[in-house]
Amino acid sequence: MKSICRSIPCFLLSVVLASPLVQAQMTLSEAYRATLDYNARLQGERARAQAEREGVSEAWSGIKPKLEATAALGSAKTYQVFSNTEERNSDNYERYDVTLNQVIYSHKSFTAISRAKRAAELAGEEVKGVENDTAVEVINTYIDVVRTQRLKNILSAEKESHLYRLQQVEEMLGRGLTSLAEVLDARAEVDQIKARLVEVNNSHRVALQALSQLTGQAVDAVVALDESYWKDIPALLQQNWLQAALEYSPKIRKAEAEVALAEAGSSHESAGHYPELYLYGRYSDNDTDTTTLREESKVELQLRIPLYSGGGVSARARGAALREARALSMLDYARRQVKTEVEQLTSELEGFHDNINALFQSLASSRAAENAAQEGFNAGVRRLKELLDAQQRRSRVEQELVNAIYESNKKYASLLSLSGKLNLQSVQQWSARSGS
Repeated sequence: MKSICRSIPCFLLSVVLASPLVQAQMTLSEAYRATLDYNARLQGERARAQAEREGVSEAWSGIKPKLEATAALGSAKTYQVFSNTEERNSDNYERYDVTLNQVIYSHKSFTAISRAKRAAELAGEEVKGVENDTAVEVINTYIDVVRTQRLKNILSAEKESHLYRLQQVEEMLGRGLTSLAEVLDARAEVDQIKARLVEVNNSHRVALQALSQLTGQAVDAVVALDESYWKDIPALLQQNWLQAALEYSPKIRKAEAEVALAEAGSSHESAGHYPELYLYGRYSDNDTDTTTLREESKVELQLRIPLYSGGGVSARARGAALREARALSMLDYARRQVKTEVEQLTSELEGFHDNINALFQSLASSRAAENAAQEGFNAGVRRLKELLDAQQRRSRVEQELVNAIYESNKKYASLLSLSGKLNLQSVQQWSARSGS
């Protein structure tokens, strides 16, 4: 008996250790942070931006002194002819040189620094744009997970209700109180709901897989979102979203950085026409019999004037000017595009608000109709088909309502993104509404 009692704790411990750990539900803010920290695409873009920043250091090296030392060990043969004699010599020699090149003035080197800075700034804006797009993607994916879970719950409840009604009508058929057609209709309704539930289950799994891929973490479940956020739409639309978007939109900021880079590139290519001034110094030490020059020290101020290079400098300058014109056109296009998108999103959000209001009214009406059909069926004055139809109408309205609510959330996320307001703080405020 004692041995059995001693084995019980061991058995319980083995069960606990063998049981899989229950993973905590991921919140929206946790998904956002995980994506920004672990997403492979973002890490790659940040590495590229860091490489562009290293390019600035490389450009600065163009105006810093360049000091070079050379050591040579070799063999030389000489043949000299004098008035009456000839002399042949061979010699093993050593030579040591130290040279210094220092830019005094080089417009091309100076503009190269400016161009490298603009390229690094553009890379930074591109990273912010990718972060912004990825943040919208992970929020939309999170919303899809929550939305499909809600649809699963609605359809599962509807399936259980229809299965119960099917069982009732089959019992009635056995007692001769209904027809076979009623039973077949009920079975068809159940099969239809099952098919829809399979589709939603698959969409839910796909959304979870996409969320895991974006966050870099295994995700099995998420915390639900507050479904009353749509009520704040009228107040949210009172903000000046267009002004914020024109000032802070990642698309516009990237286009502005492209203009700055194109302008710097144009200045750099035109700098090929300018003269350059260098300080040049050299020290040589020769240990050879082939020359009487043993040691030499030289300091020069060199003026280098470009005269002709086959037209390459002019061609590059013209190409850079055209790229600058293109960048200016794309900036104007980006501003127009952002303006249009803001107007579309605000109009869509306003439409979603009205639609959700109407769907809530429709849901109340469909529930009242379902209750009336239920009472009529219980009293024997309504057919089962009428009750199932009423339940399906209520379920369809409820599904439309869920889809509309979460689609409005996606539009709000896009509006935050477009105006440059999508950040950890705004996501945390959104997440806090759901109690997460």
